[in-house]
Amino acid sequence: MSLLVRPNRSGSAIETFGFEFLGFKTLRLDPGRSIEEDTAGRELGIVLLGGTCAVRSSAGDFPSVGGRADVFSGLPHTLYLPIQTRFTLTATTPCDIAFCYSKAEQRHAAALVTPSDVRVEIRGGANATRQINHMIQPGFPAHR
Repeated sequence: MSLLVRPNRSGSAIETFGFEFLGFKTLRLDPGRSIEEDTAGRELGIVLLGGTCAVRSSAGDFPSVGGRADVFSGLPHTLYLPIQTRFTLTATTPCDIAFCYSKAEQRHAAALVTPSDVRVEIRGGANATRQINHMIQPGFPAHR
């Protein structure tokens, strides 16, 4: 039995991973391309790995999310969307996007986390040093 999950061309569906509470997928969109989705019973963190997009949702509209070129070019923008939210995400530049899902029952307000909101923590040392970027921190108004 292998624990390795290989993505298909369109990315891996979150159900593929076998997690009960968490889900994750990545997507690359060309400018002008859109996706439509419903968060249903999951809250969602949309992390812009690179590029800029616009998000129209039943929880609010966010006309400009993102802006960095790639993951090595500064801190990310993250958009939190609550449960039961229909949304359309449209790339305004080439976009690499991470979708981070968590099963939830409570509804909270949608929120945009900007780079100035991100807390940076350095862990380890020498050749084991790493930077942790806390986009959705403890105390953030979300269910999980």
